[in-house]
Amino acid sequence: MSHDNAILAPKGRLLPARCIVEDRWPLRRAAERFQVSVTTAARWASRYREHGEDGMQDRSSRPARSPRRTRVRTERRIIGLRVNRRWGPARIGYLLGLHPSTVHKVLSRYGMPRLAWQDWVTGPTSSWASLSLVTGAHQLGLPPANGDAAWNRNTPRGGLPEGSFYVAHSCQ
Repeated sequence: MSHDNAILAPKGRLLPARCIVEDRWPLRRAAERFQVSVTTAARWASRYREHGEDGMQDRSSRPARSPRRTRVRTERRIIGLRVNRRWGPARIGYLLGLHPSTVHKVLSRYGMPRLAWQDWVTGPTSSWASLSLVTGAHQLGLPPANGDAAWNRNTPRGGLPEGSFYVAHSCQ
């Protein structure tokens, strides 16, 4: 993390922007003086003209929208197949017509453990035989698999991600 007066920090961006806008320096001269590209100097000057000092603040790099993101319904199907059938990304992807890397990304996003890390008889962890971890499923509105959801209060092994819960399975 840089200090407040660094040239690429908001206060540092204000100097070349003021030189260009208020003192009418040429873009090339200001860029050379403050050791930034002409494009960067032009960007800072236009933000200063448009928003003033507030325009020099850092902007979020998060996209405003993600038109190619996997649909919620498809994510629900992926999580459902993983929980109910214990299939891997390749098998789920083949069934749903998706690339395995897409399926893996969805499973990782919702904190689903890898199949290699699970006990095949009892579920995700051998020490929690009657419980399976479902992380992020409530965000999708998924119902619990075979029982009622119990929110984590006493968390095992150092804790769970925020919003995780265990689903108790009936052992008949």
